[in-house]
Amino acid sequence: MNCTAAIIIVGNEILSGRTRDHNAWWLATELKKHGVVLRRISVIPDVIGTIVAEVNTLRSQMDYVIVCGGIGPTPDDVTRQAIAAAFGLPCVPHPEAVEILKRHYQDRLTDRRMVMAELPKDAKLIYNPHSGAPGCQVENVFVLPGVPELLEQMFPQVARMLKPGSVVEREFPVSMGESDFADVMDEALTRFPEVEVGSYPSLQDGKWRGALVIKGSDQAKVEEAETWLRARLSQRAEELKKR
Repeated sequence: MNCTAAIIIVGNEILSGRTRDHNAWWLATELKKHGVVLRRISVIPDVIGTIVAEVNTLRSQMDYVIVCGGIGPTPDDVTRQAIAAAFGLPCVPHPEAVEILKRHYQDRLTDRRMVMAELPKDAKLIYNPHSGAPGCQVENVFVLPGVPELLEQMFPQVARMLKPGSVVEREFPVSMGESDFADVMDEALTRFPEVEVGSYPSLQDGKWRGALVIKGSDQAKVEEAETWLRARLSQRAEELKKR
């Protein structure tokens, strides 16, 4: 069985509409490549109590939780303290993180920058190749920065710790409205309970277009469902022409 994951995006800037989220989409595509099934994406404010509650809920339900944002040096960056509180740990200067920041900033090191070395006690570091300020791992929770460029550079370290699975996905176009084939989907889900079937419609030049996506962990089952659906939808299209 494939492992499951949740993503928590921390940031008032996302909730206010000031910043468009990129990280959830990017992480979702990466997790799929590794065969990890993403079950939840949460966007929450920079509030310690809210972060603690969300982390504790999801880490008990999922194999992995990836938290993005709120680990910089400013007063609104409260994710480090929240992760520590979620696990009942003190947030203390991490010896290796302290040395990394000293080497990176040298004579530009300030007390405010040293705040970025304060992590949940005994957390494992996720190294930052750009600014030195690390992310961290505590049990099944991975904490990454909110800046997309940094997150993407650091995620490969997380990926190496994920148990790989298999997610097989097939997609094909459908040129009819959903109401014309919803019953076909019902039948497919009954016939092939091992797969997921999703409909993704769009309206183009006043006409319905879309795609069906079939997903599962067993390639043979996915291909069997795809073959059946293509044939059944082709039959339905012919039926509609005769009406």
